[in-house]
Amino acid sequence: MNSIRVLRGIVNNVKCLGDLAPRRQSIILNDVALRDADTDPIHEQRVISLSAAYTDILNSIDIDIYSLCEHHLVPFFGKVSVGYLPKDRVIGLSKVARIVEIFSRRLQVQERLTRQIAEAIDEAIQPRGVAVIVECVHMCMVMRGAEKVNTRTTTSAMIGIFLTDAKAREEFLMLGHTRSL
Repeated sequence: MNSIRVLRGIVNNVKCLGDLAPRRQSIILNDVALRDADTDPIHEQRVISLSAAYTDILNSIDIDIYSLCEHHLVPFFGKVSVGYLPKDRVIGLSKVARIVEIFSRRLQVQERLTRQIAEAIDEAIQPRGVAVIVECVHMCMVMRGAEKVNTRTTTSAMIGIFLTDAKAREEFLMLGHTRSL
């Protein structure tokens, strides 16, 4: 994504709407939705090798996310749970949260965000499987349209063993269940 072109376009759109200070909105948008737009999450991560075989699921649950809907330019926010079953490498726990952060700090839709997180971890360490659950409140549902305040949207992405083995998927879903927002 060319962040400069996006920001220029937003400044032009805000000017057309009559705002006298469109740069202010573009700065906020840059901070919220474009800060990591050009960051490659795989190259940002350090992968470490396991010294002993670890055969259980590694879960990071309730990672906070804040993003901006690319359809409405309105925030959505929530929690992400990520689990993976390592093969021969693991990724640092803070790096899992960083991958989530990199993808959420873009103009986004929740469905794509969920899949991107799973695929980035899969590509980084080639585990036996990756599972991701994202649960968010979308301000477009709260502020406009349906105006449903208590509605949360949940998406999931399963790769590898979590897609093919019901027992592994069930264990992740039990361990990775997000708490109420």
